[in-house]
Amino acid sequence: MKQKNIIPAKAAWQILMFIIFYICYLLVNVYIDKKEFTWLPLPWEAIYSGILLAGFIISLLISYFQTKKKG
Repeated sequence: MKQKNIIPAKAAWQILMFIIFYICYLLVNVYIDKKEFTWLPLPWEAIYSGILLAGFIISLLISYFQTKKKG
């Protein structure tokens, strides 16, 4: 009997990418922007963290529209 995946590979990959992004976001916020560590830093308080967040969102949108165009 074939097992079904609980989480599809694409969803698992996106979750992993978000976790990696969030770790990078926190590191940039603390070490480059020299802000105090918090679990929910605001992107408009730190310029480099905001740039990283904007780039991540844009890359997600591009990826979404490319897959939508193919399918």
